[in-house]
Amino acid sequence: MKRQINIQDEMVPYQVKQDAKGLIKDEALYKIDKENGQTIFYFSDGEMVTETQTDVLDCTCDSHLYGERVCQHMYAAYLKKAELLHEKKKLSLKERILEQESVTLLSLFQESLAEQFDVPVVSAKTQLQVDYQLALKYENEQRQLIIELKVGQERTYVVKNIQAFLDAVRYNQLLTFTKNFTFDPNEHTFSEEDEAILQMLAQISDIQEMYDLSDAYFTRSYQDDKTLIITPYLAEELLEKLALKKASLQIFSEQNELLMRYPTIQIVKNALDFHYIFRSTSSGKYQIELESLQQAVFLDKYQLVF
Repeated sequence: MKRQINIQDEMVPYQVKQDAKGLIKDEALYKIDKENGQTIFYFSDGEMVTETQTDVLDCTCDSHLYGERVCQHMYAAYLKKAELLHEKKKLSLKERILEQESVTLLSLFQESLAEQFDVPVVSAKTQLQVDYQLALKYENEQRQLIIELKVGQERTYVVKNIQAFLDAVRYNQLLTFTKNFTFDPNEHTFSEEDEAILQMLAQISDIQEMYDLSDAYFTRSYQDDKTLIITPYLAEELLEKLALKKASLQIFSEQNELLMRYPTIQIVKNALDFHYIFRSTSSGKYQIELESLQQAVFLDKYQLVF
């Protein structure tokens, strides 16, 4: 297993595609599992395909010994992922339509009552408060910038499924948080600043769903449902908006231990202001002490320093 092929970059031969479709049709791909952050596809002929990153695949079969970069197992795994995601999107769309119909019917019913009894329709909505909690955590052996939300009126409640909440905001759906609080688009609204942030988070959620299809066939944990990994190319713009909303930040170790906690964040675009001390040693050599650098956290793919 040394190929590590990104199937999106490959020209897959026609016969390989046909053989892969045959494997799907015959249900030869009988199991999909997740181990150590990798997706494993099991085939009835004993071969396994491993996805180490999105669409980066490897297979246990020996077809690569005969000059074949993409084998039928790898392409079958790729097709199965696409099929599962398509089914998930169809189900999600149906649920959204049903939710939207219930909200629309409720609005029409309220307007009908108002017309019959000559009661003015009250259009004022309650503006909800949104708390933003950022965290630097290790996901798949690398540090990621993650966000969690809390929403409410007098008090805020943890958003237990961030994708469901973002969909509820976008598609005007009801969403129950607790027995004491339900998000209702007919009654609730957000500030312009929060609206802009939530739109960006919805965009990030769409990107994550497009490129990370694992949740199409795995049940995510409660902790995963609460969080959203921030896409690097949108991170800077989002952080600038979050700084104005006094978002908090927590930094965790590889063992998931809390290292530092900051009640707010501040965006600084100047050159890094690191202090160093240049010392000579008894052996006549020199050493540099960078005390401030020891407390810095570098996120290479984000091009950010915390």
